[in-house]
Amino acid sequence: MGQIRGLLDSGLTTEMNRVILPYLCGPGRLVPAPEDVPAKTAALLRGHIDRVQARTDCLARDRDRLAASLAAVRPDGG
Repeated sequence: MGQIRGLLDSGLTTEMNRVILPYLCGPGRLVPAPEDVPAKTAALLRGHIDRVQARTDCLARDRDRLAASLAAVRPDGG
């Protein structure tokens, strides 16, 4: 159950969970071998990874802009 919660927390939908769960046997382990995962399932995961990366990049840019703005008005960091 923790694995499902973790996948949901990562942003995977319940439908995505349904598709990939048969290939997961534990954190970081795929069964069957990764090369045996269907191309459609791999593409689904790649798309999700790409969306997470785009959000991460956007958040990092926002953080950097906010930090620069704060440094401009509060050079002492306070």
